[in-house]
Amino acid sequence: MSEPKPFDTKRFLIVATLMMAVWHGFDYFATPARKPHVGVMDAQASKNGLYPYNDAANEIELGKQPTPTLLFVYASWCGYCQQQHPIIDAFMQEQGKKVHLVAVSIDENPDDLNALLANKPKPLAFKPYIAAGNGMFAMQRMLAAKGGEFGGGIPYLAFFSAGGQMTMQAAGLSDLPTLREGLARASSVD
Repeated sequence: MSEPKPFDTKRFLIVATLMMAVWHGFDYFATPARKPHVGVMDAQASKNGLYPYNDAANEIELGKQPTPTLLFVYASWCGYCQQQHPIIDAFMQEQGKKVHLVAVSIDENPDDLNALLANKPKPLAFKPYIAAGNGMFAMQRMLAAKGGEFGGGIPYLAFFSAGGQMTMQAAGLSDLPTLREGLARASSVD
């Protein structure tokens, strides 16, 4: 039987770096400003009238709301998300104060999100949160801790009871009856 080869640290680092480059795009290492860490994104978001994901996390940490909460994850470049917005708006008008909406964009560029929001009727039915970079990973960890799974498919919806229990999640375009069912499930738990 032959001896196992010793661990080659240099080869491991080269392979890991290439894998990161493929995963994030080869420009990831050349232009770090395009993938800012959460603190930088928070500052950019605040400047643009958006709210950083860290603020949304406080709202999503459920059990703090007197009503069920609907988490809506979207992006300005997503066609299905743009179709989901009017459905969410209609749902929120229909339900009024029976549900709390937390809408989080995963856009990398706050200007893209502001361009989308500029075309929406005012006042917005939600605070515009943005979770780019590390914020998205933090959101994934929070959802996993609540029993959910966000793999990046958007639009993504999740209903939570007032006590913070996830009662329903859906990826892809959801219609009004699905939203009503999600609210009914969330309202029946606690």
